[in-house]
Amino acid sequence: MAYDIPSRTGTAMTIDTARTILEMNNVVGLKDCSGSTKMVTELVRTGSKPVLGGDDSLFYEMLSCGAAGGMLATANVYPAECVRIYEAFKSGQLDLAKENFEQLLPIIRLLFKESNPAPIKWMLSQNGLIASDTLRLPMTSISTALQEELSSYVQDSTIEATA
Repeated sequence: MAYDIPSRTGTAMTIDTARTILEMNNVVGLKDCSGSTKMVTELVRTGSKPVLGGDDSLFYEMLSCGAAGGMLATANVYPAECVRIYEAFKSGQLDLAKENFEQLLPIIRLLFKESNPAPIKWMLSQNGLIASDTLRLPMTSISTALQEELSSYVQDSTIEATA
């Protein structure tokens, strides 16, 4: 799986580069974290191996542009909700998919307020699903302020964190 994530690599993959990589026999698809729908739209339009949305906040929009699915950080904490969005979309229930996605957007925004995977690991450790939220340097744990925001969200939300 090729992975376009300019925010971590410092450079964006061009559409021509993505096409060339996707033509390789040992590459099965692309995870698009480019920050827009341009890549997925163009690749799907011209025929391509599967493109998965990787920007959680663009998941619904990327499905609308032809993404084959998503590879989302949020799905580590809210897998059932991410699957529900995908299944509703694929079955043609676009309004339901969008409604479910919009319900998930507040937690998506919180989970990306600080560098990942720190917020995800903190949530998983709080839910007892992993032993520790410890990260390797140079990454550090999330701030106390974000811990409080995430805890408050979980307490007030009707969406249950399950993993």
